[in-house]
Amino acid sequence: REEVFVTTKVNCCPTDRCSRFCAHPPRPTSAPPMSVYNGSEMLEHSLAMTGQRYVNLALLHFPCSSWDDTLAMYRDLEAARDRGLARAIGVSNFNASALKRLLRHARTKPAVVQNALSVAGHPAPHRGEGTACSEGAPLYGSDDATP
Repeated sequence: REEVFVTTKVNCCPTDRCSRFCAHPPRPTSAPPMSVYNGSEMLEHSLAMTGQRYVNLALLHFPCSSWDDTLAMYRDLEAARDRGLARAIGVSNFNASALKRLLRHARTKPAVVQNALSVAGHPAPHRGEGTACSEGAPLYGSDDATP
């Protein structure tokens, strides 16, 4: 296990992105039930599904619809890290303003900030419609739900 670096992502619910996951989360029978509103439970679910005791990195996939929900979900990841379920935590698809706000309130600084960047561009945001998620977040401005 020490030779493999395992990363997983925790979705943020409620969200304007990928709202289908929040409304209809996967419910495999081989793992304990989880709340999509609790980051620790989602991480424990991932661990149960993969048979791991911990992950090297757990990422908050994107900001929630509200700042309070985003901060609560990140705090769940901080608690999971404290319990040894993740060696490090971070965020994904946070723009500069969301990251700056998180840094003012987080107890644990994100070890990783993962954002997609492509010279070819990405599909237009789908505003939570359909079943696919668009990837990427601009690194500037306050164009997300966490001003």
